[in-house]
Amino acid sequence: MQRRCLRISCNSKAKMAQSPKPLIVVAEDEKDLATLIATQLEITGMQSQVCHEAGHVERFLKSNFANLLLLDVHLPDESGFTLMDELRKGGNSTPGIFLTGENAEFQKVKAFEMGGDDYITKPFGFPELIARIKAVLRRAETAHDSNVTENAAITDKAFDFCG
Repeated sequence: MQRRCLRISCNSKAKMAQSPKPLIVVAEDEKDLATLIATQLEITGMQSQVCHEAGHVERFLKSNFANLLLLDVHLPDESGFTLMDELRKGGNSTPGIFLTGENAEFQKVKAFEMGGDDYITKPFGFPELIARIKAVLRRAETAHDSNVTENAAITDKAFDFCG
């Protein structure tokens, strides 16, 4: 009997250690950079979907869930800013990080005002990129913790029991 419990315990620990891998959509038109980013994400235990155009991102998100968007500001078919704006207007609240070679303050402010969660200028180091992705994912994970349900509220009043 004791032996059986030990086996179950070991198996459950192994299963608990395997957490789902977050899916990161990488919208980057520079194919080599997109491949490097995807490789780094895989090494750190994340999945990636590389899209080289904004239209591809939109089509992917219509039928798939993503945990985070990495958006290049300059995509061939439209800007990352326009893409983010369209996604937000369509009700998509997936966290987003902008990647760009531009470091003008007004661009950064624009990114945050339209719903971006971070802004990284190129060139960047992969340890910093991964750390920023993990930070945004942590914030997104707890952002709606106080929303219990639409028809419930948190209160300090004592419970009234029926019956």
